[in-house]
Formats: sequence, C-alpha cells, structure tokens
Amino acid sequence: MYKGLVFVGPAESGKTRKAREIAARYPEKNVTWIDGRNAKGLIRDYFKFRDCHTETELVIFDDVRISLDFFYNFISIGITVEYPGRPSFTVTPKILIIYDEQTQLVQLDKSPSTIRRFDFVDFSNADMVNVLDVFNPFKSLWPAPKAANPINPLQFYPPTWAPVFIEFCVWADEYFREKMNQRVLRCSAYSNYREQVGEMSATRWFKVLSDWCTYRKFILNPRREEPGLTYQRKGDQTRIIERACGGVAEIIYIEKL
Repeated sequence: MYKGLVFVGPAESGKTRKAREIAARYPEKNVTWIDGRNAKGLIRDYFKFRDCHTETELVIFDDVRISLDFFYNFISIGITVEYPGRPSFTVTPKILIIYDEQTQLVQLDKSPSTIRRFDFVDFSNADMVNVLDVFNPFKSLWPAPKAANPINPLQFYPPTWAPVFIEFCVWADEYFREKMNQRVLRCSAYSNYREQVGEMSATRWFKVLSDWCTYRKFILNPRREEPGLTYQRKGDQTRIIERACGGVAEIIYIEKL
C-alpha cells in the first residue's frame, strides 16, 4: 500500500504545478485527473473513474472540498472502475489529492487512520515544499513510475538548460491543453509564460516552443489556406501573421494529429 499525497495551500502557491511535474513522470495515458469541486457528484457518481484503465498508475483529485475519509478505501484496497454495461475491475494507483485554496492544513483530520494513509505537503510552507521529492528512494514516499515519461532534454539542450526545458514542457502541456488546432495570440502565450514561469527572451521562447512541439510530435504553424493569414519563413521557423480589423498580430497554431 502506497501512502497518498495531500497538497494544501493558497491559490497560486504552486501546488497544481507540482502535481503536473509529478504527473509528467508517467505516460500521459496512465494518469487520470478528477475534478473534486463538486463534492456530492464525487460521492454519487458511480462512473467517476471511467477514464482509468488497467495500467493507470496515478489518480489526481484536483480542487477537492471533501473530507479525507472519503479516500480511505482508495488507499487501502484500491479503486473500483465501473463502466456502463461493462464488468468492473480494480486498480491500485497512487493517489494525489489537491485541496482547494480555502482549505488549510490545520483543518484536516490528523487521526492515526489518516496519518497511516497520507503524507501532507503545505505549500504555504516553503521549507516543506523544497524538500518534496516523491521519487527519492531514501524518503520512500513512492517508487519511480513503471514507465517513466521519455523527456530527454539533452536531445535539445546542454545540461545547464535541461531543467529549463522540462519546466517549459510542464507549462506548455497545461497552457495548450485546450488550445490545440486553433489560433492563439503569440503575445498572450508569451505573457502567460512570463507570469507563470519566469523571464525568457521572446526569440528563445519561440525556439523552445518549437522544440516542445517536436518532442510532443505536434506541428507548429502548419501552412493552411485561410484568408487574412501571411506566412513568413525565418531560418527553420515559420511565423503566421494575421490581418484583421485594420490591425496585424502574430498568431500560433499548434496542430495535434
């Protein structure tokens, strides 16, 4: 039995970003995210684990507003996955629970039953976050994934830049998750990166975006016959200029096949 992880902390504390860093160590298909905002729905929905399968390694409950005892059996005996009209089955993934910004560590149950099942990380406590490494065998929280995510930043960068590329991947996976196959203003994406991650020159940022697309097997700025679009080739990069309403703006289009 693996102990579950519980993240608490205010909004913008980095708890969700840390969860995504952990999730990035697993094949994407082996990670299931579950919206925890609707407590009644979480309790009553018999098919809430319908996105799980026999190889699921990690289940993340996000923005949770329900007491920890609801999760006891998932830690002790596993998760029963039910589909409409299909036989049920049980999986035993690792459990990560992210509480909403209103929940504080002191509010959570600390009974012996809870302590046996969960480890807690308070993201308002910098010292606690800095030592968090769930894959450190000496801490023995969780073992490494069965099939680690194949990010190989050395394919693109020297060792000194490798952490920057991995951090970019975590940001881009989240930011572009719902923005595939549609126009995105380059200035908006770049501003979001600077706000959420940190400073990087616009030229370097676009180069790293191109490398991320290569890694994820996406196509950056494919040529498409649409009115109002102009394509500019610079080196090995293609940029798209959109003319509309008397103005000009550079856009990004990431094609997911």
